[in-house]
Amino acid sequence: NGESHFGGWCSGSLSCVYTSSPQTCQLSGCTWVPSARPVNMTAEREIDLAGARETAKAVQAADSAARMTSPCQGDGGMYENPWCKYIWYQAQCMITPGCNYEGMSSFGGWCKGRSPLCSAQPAEYACAALVGCQWSRASAWYTGAPAPGTPTAPGGRAEEVPPDAPMAPPPP
Repeated sequence: NGESHFGGWCSGSLSCVYTSSPQTCQLSGCTWVPSARPVNMTAEREIDLAGARETAKAVQAADSAARMTSPCQGDGGMYENPWCKYIWYQAQCMITPGCNYEGMSSFGGWCKGRSPLCSAQPAEYACAALVGCQWSRASAWYTGAPAPGTPTAPGGRAEEVPPDAPMAPPPP
């Protein structure tokens, strides 16, 4: 459409492609082609801002919905593992540091505290070694029995989840 953020573009050989000023273009042995009209930066910024607002609202709504409905949660603190609420499978949740499935964890608990490093610690001794972190004991250790309502395979074992399974809630 003849618009350019740089007031034009460089034309010629492949060496001209990423040249963004008339001076550099001419030094490269290329020809500068002035744009027919300048880009309306104010209008572009307003469009970008409106899109960013809508995206932020959608992300916040999805985050709130996941926090309210997921059986997998972090510790609720400022530095909790932000991905816990998006994990819907018990086994995946329980082996993710900083997450617990309805209070259960394969690590016997999770690390929380005043540092973003806390929620990444899978062991109590590693948690204790970091300043400002403390270990929260799980309400129950995982014994191999599925949590109530967890789909089970024949024989009563918890459903096996393939490694490439989507991290989304199962269909109703």
